[in-house]
Amino acid sequence: MTIPLREQGFALIEAVVALAVIGVVSAMFLGAVTSTAQARRHVADARAATLVARSALDLAVASGRGGISGRDGAFVWSSAVTPYTGAANGPPLQDVTVMVRDAQSGRTVTSLRTLRLAR
Repeated sequence: MTIPLREQGFALIEAVVALAVIGVVSAMFLGAVTSTAQARRHVADARAATLVARSALDLAVASGRGGISGRDGAFVWSSAVTPYTGAANGPPLQDVTVMVRDAQSGRTVTSLRTLRLAR
């Protein structure tokens, strides 16, 4: 019994289509892996920036003055102390804010804010 020539193997177009499908699936997988890695890096940066902000906030509250700034690793931070006007009665308060930015891009990564008694 002889097999017709047409049914002996894959045609070239079938092989090209299979490779194209594999390429598309691979590209989608690579995109998912890349976005996951970027999200992980963003979360790690946010966590580190929050630790820097907490330290800077403690320093700003302890120093009793605003306008101090510094650099910690990949981040630059600055603090501001302004009078708090939200409380009508009671002792005078100050609003202490710390902004942490990425040193390279300048984008704000995180900011923390607290109130303290005015000195």
